[in-house]
Amino acid sequence: MLYGSSRTFYPLVQDYLKLRKEKYPWTFMSSFGNKVELKDWWDVTTVWSVFAGQEYGVHPTDRTILDLGANIGVFSLYASEICVQARIDAYEPFPSTYERLVTNIESNGLSRRVKCFNEGVGAVSGVAAMRLDNTVSVCGRVDVLDKKDSNAVEVKISSFEDALERMEVPNVDFVKMDIEGSEEEILLGCSPNSFKQFTRISVEIHKPSVVKDIVARLRSFGFEPRKRHSHGIEQTITLQKRGCDPGNAA
Repeated sequence: MLYGSSRTFYPLVQDYLKLRKEKYPWTFMSSFGNKVELKDWWDVTTVWSVFAGQEYGVHPTDRTILDLGANIGVFSLYASEICVQARIDAYEPFPSTYERLVTNIESNGLSRRVKCFNEGVGAVSGVAAMRLDNTVSVCGRVDVLDKKDSNAVEVKISSFEDALERMEVPNVDFVKMDIEGSEEEILLGCSPNSFKQFTRISVEIHKPSVVKDIVARLRSFGFEPRKRHSHGIEQTITLQKRGCDPGNAA
């Protein structure tokens, strides 16, 4: 299925493959009519991985979705189209990126379905410093940094368990986790109770050395890998609780 209008999908292909002289900004429009302004090649790669690569294993029957590392809202837009009855909580800690997230959700008329939080998510709640990668317009990483670091911004962090509980359902149907390396801290360090509160997860793992440990911990709580997507040294792995196929009762 073509998840973009023909008028904007083919320019997306050309820009992603760098087959034409880049002209930014320009607006991508999905086949459902949702629009997002692309300001650079990194925005293009985000739209490509979500709409063309279909990297995340969201299912049409999903009703509750957590978008952790929402960035500018591309996955939330995609999920709102695939899962027409879903409620989505989208977390993005970096202020300028969060502003673009809110703009994209509001301009596409999705504010009633997608709730945006200007917060990061970690193993525990608190406050952390976030470093902006100056080579990438919309990516940041939460680290423990020197307060004098001019490239750092203080951000609020909610625990993974708190983010799950905030949705006020026994089980969140789907968790998308792309948090620039912090997935190791969360999935290896969070409370065991967290794993009782969601059914499926697509997690982007940035360090090859921790893939086995993350998958092993999820398996210990009843999850099995269902899909893998590799891009360079990074992997996005979708795991699902045993006996909980999408569309069927658990």
